[in-house]
Amino acid sequence: MSGKRTREEQVRELRGELIWGHGGISSLPVAEAHITEAEQRGRELERAERAKDTERLDWLARQFKTGMVYMNGDCIFAPNHRVNALKGRNFNDAIDAAMKEIGDA
Repeated sequence: MSGKRTREEQVRELRGELIWGHGGISSLPVAEAHITEAEQRGRELERAERAKDTERLDWLARQFKTGMVYMNGDCIFAPNHRVNALKGRNFNDAIDAAMKEIGDA
């Protein structure tokens, strides 16, 4: 095992190792290595998604300005003049579309 591989590549190798390869007790380290690699890939995907979410939140924070502040400290936030309505299949897609359309105001 080396480098980043697709799920399909990993499944093919694991199938070969477990069915046609070693078999028995020697298969345990092979399976553990594959599981470790899959866990690492999952952590990398999670970090990438968190980074994208952070980018979305930062963008939204720059687009929405305080519209009104109440005496108790609560605020109403309103979009700036360049952001009217966010449109998309879901909230993340809507933000991504707006980010592409109007850029960073």
